This record gives sequence, structure tokens and C-alpha cells, in this order.
Amino acid sequence: MPILPQRGQDEEANEYLDRILPELNEILENSVSGGAFVKDGKIFVKVVSPYNAADKDLELGKMLTNSANIVTIDTEKLEDAAVTLAKVANGSISGDKLVTSEAVITQSAQIGDATILTAAIGDAQITNAKIGSLDANKITSGSLAADRLGANSITAGKIAADTITSDKIAANAITSSELASDAVTANKIAANAVTTDKLSANSITSTKLATSSLITQSAQIDDGIITNAKINSLNANKISGGSISASFLSGGTLTIGSGGIQTIVGSFNPENLNAGVILQVLANSVGRGTGTSTATIPSTTFTSTNNTSFNTDAVVVLIANASTFSSNQGTQIATRFMTGSTALALTQTAACSGAGQADVRIHAARVQLNKNQQYFASISFNDNGQGEAGQGTGSAVILEVRRV
Repeated sequence: MPILPQRGQDEEANEYLDRILPELNEILENSVSGGAFVKDGKIFVKVVSPYNAADKDLELGKMLTNSANIVTIDTEKLEDAAVTLAKVANGSISGDKLVTSEAVITQSAQIGDATILTAAIGDAQITNAKIGSLDANKITSGSLAADRLGANSITAGKIAADTITSDKIAANAITSSELASDAVTANKIAANAVTTDKLSANSITSTKLATSSLITQSAQIDDGIITNAKINSLNANKISGGSISASFLSGGTLTIGSGGIQTIVGSFNPENLNAGVILQVLANSVGRGTGTSTATIPSTTFTSTNNTSFNTDAVVVLIANASTFSSNQGTQIATRFMTGSTALALTQTAACSGAGQADVRIHAARVQLNKNQQYFASISFNDNGQGEAGQGTGSAVILEVRRV
């Protein structure tokens, strides 16, 4: 068995190793059973040293402390799993030493923070499957395509104020549920945009209307929609057409201007006239005839008003005028207010006899009338017992009025 040269008395192990290394390499290459042997997974060499009995079998791992003096050890010289992590120098494993056919790094714990630099990774080498998680702060440029975003993944809290402009909103995308209460102001509503069918019943209150002009054209108001309750006040000058029905006139004073009533078209409805208003006016007179006679005074016959809302009276003025011109003449004139054959008012009689005599009598009375009944004034006359009748006339004025 080859024997290596002896180690000198004062020779350091490194110096001795440098001296015997060529011969050691030759021995190791030829056989591991000659000047070297393997025991318990370790390489030993046989040396002869009279100065140090411990040098008889030196463990190679204790002698080889100067790595610069170690020649290349082939793979077959290494036992399986003999090279541990502690035996690998930092930065000594390059990319071509890694197996490409299978995963080498299988856990994130195998990679220290900020260990793999950008230069150590080829472009486009990290695929989606290699990424377990990624902090958003690592994304510093570029943009995410819309199809990379999950449905409903962007919430309101992720959108900055004033970020979404109108061109980013699809047509008809904003419905009533997307609008906050009181969000739509007048400035946001286009002119002529709000139609009647968009308004619910009683939806427009005073708080929803601006104090400035809102309705500026009559076309904006449909016919017949403004009721009495919607009108607070109205100037009479605004009434420029049509007519006011008498049924809408109530108590109080109707003041007529200084010009008076210029024209009345049609007639007043009696039921809308107050008490004392004259409904009919009749008046006439008639002279005596010859002999003894009774006659109706023309144009005094009328039928009383038939209205269930009120009753009427007749204000009657009767006048009797008798006169004679000679001593043998006599005249008696009587005027009456009649219905059928019944005198309703006090008969007024004037009588005189002899030359140059005269008698005039006037009587006025208010008579209650029945509804829808005929009335008239009459005159009767005679010669007052003188054989020759003098002159005379009978007159009547009749006013039908609403009863007080």
C-alpha cells in the first residue's frame, strides 16, 4: 500500500497538505483502498509520522482546511446526500444547475424576502400558476383590462370622488334606485322634460317649487285642472270673458262704478235676487164709460212668480179721479186690485156732484201673493145719483217684489 511522505516535526497541516497533495490526488484517483480509505462515510489517508502518533490515520476532512489546495472532486467520489446546505457557499448555484423538468422551489418559505432579484428572472417566466398571492402595492404600472375584473368586485368605496364621467355610464344604466333622495335638482332637468304622466297624484308640493317663475305658459296647464281650492286670490280685472251665474252671487253689497251698468244681456234669475227686488212692473189708467160700468184696467193683468225658493208680494198703488162741470152732473170712480172676483186691496173711491167739482183719491198697499196665480186692477164708475155722469179716470201701478 503506498505510504505518503512523513510530516515534518514543525510542519503545519496546511503546509504538509500542500506538499503531499499531488501524491494524494494520484492515490485517490487510482484506488480508495490504497493510501486512502472510507470509514463511516468519511475519507481517511495513511501517513507515517514518528513525531505524532495521531497522524497514523488522519481524517481527510480535518486536514483539508485550505480549499484553494483541493482539486476537483468528481461526482462519483461523493456519497449520496453528502453535500448539505451548510456546505454550499452563498451565490454558488447558478440557474443552469437547477432541474428544469420539475419544480425545484415548492414552498414560499424556501425563498427569503427580496432574495430573487429581477435580473435573475427571465422575461415572462412567472406564469399565473406560479403566483400564490400578490400585494396590490407591487403593481406600479400598466392597467387591468375590464375582463380581469370580477362581476360586482369594484364597490363604491374603491372609486375616487368625481372619477366616473358621463361618457363612462351606459345609456339607461341609472335607474331610480341609483338616485339618492333630493339628488335631482332643477338644473339637472332639461327644459320640457317633465310630462304629466311622470307626476304622481299630489306629488308636487310647495317645497318642491322654486320661488321664481315656474309655469310660464298657459300651454303648461291642462284645461280644467285648476280648482277653486288652488286659487288664493283673483283680481276681477282677470275676468275677461264668459259670465258669472247668479247662483254664485251671495249676500253683501254689489258696488256699481260711476259709469253705471251700461248693458244687461238677458235677464236676472229671480231666485238669485234678494228680498225686495222688483220682479214685475205693471201700470196703466182708464177713463169712465157711459152709464154704470166695470172694466179691467188694461196692461195690469199678470201671473205671480212660481218659484219654490222664495215668495212674492205686490206693492199696489190705486188712484181714483172724479170731476163734474155742471150742476146736474155727478161722478163716482172706484179702483180695485183683484184676483178673480175678489178685491184684495182697499177699494179706492172718488166722488163729486155739481158744477166745477173734483175729487182725487190715492191708496197704496202691500199684498201677499200666491204662487202662479192671476191678478189684475179694475175700475167701476157711475153718475153718483145725479142722472148725468161727469168725468173721471182710474189708474193702477203694480210691482211684484220678492218678499222680505
